[in-house]
Amino acid sequence: PLLQTTARRRRAEPVHSVFAAFALGSLSTAFVLQGQPEKAREALQRAEPLILQFDLGYRYAGTAAALAAAAGRLEVAAELLGFAEAEAQRSGVAAVEPAEIAVTAQARTAVDAGLSAAERSAAERQGARWSADEAYARVLQATSMAWSA
Repeated sequence: PLLQTTARRRRAEPVHSVFAAFALGSLSTAFVLQGQPEKAREALQRAEPLILQFDLGYRYAGTAAALAAAAGRLEVAAELLGFAEAEAQRSGVAAVEPAEIAVTAQARTAVDAGLSAAERSAAERQGARWSADEAYARVLQATSMAWSA
């Protein structure tokens, strides 16, 4: 009972830590890779304010793109891939974690299979102009109804 009460209370408390940003973002990546996009979206939605607060947009952009692709939103996925590349250049940090590399490749494969080269290029250029706020708002909006019952 005490452990359950403590866990319940902890879940209700707001989370404001950079460690929570990494934990929730990484959880979202793992869920995408495991083929559980609904859970991935839930984790990304919880991580989003922390990702923005701690300027970690570059770190989970591939996850966001793969989540959009899993929802069948290939144009949004391509825009997010453009954002990811631009963020890597702006921040000087590219995806180096194996899971983020894998999830970005997963998104790229889906986009390449579903969009023409012209559509993909136009969408990537559009996404490259986005701020992190715009990118994460776009993926959460684009996937908001994808897995609802």
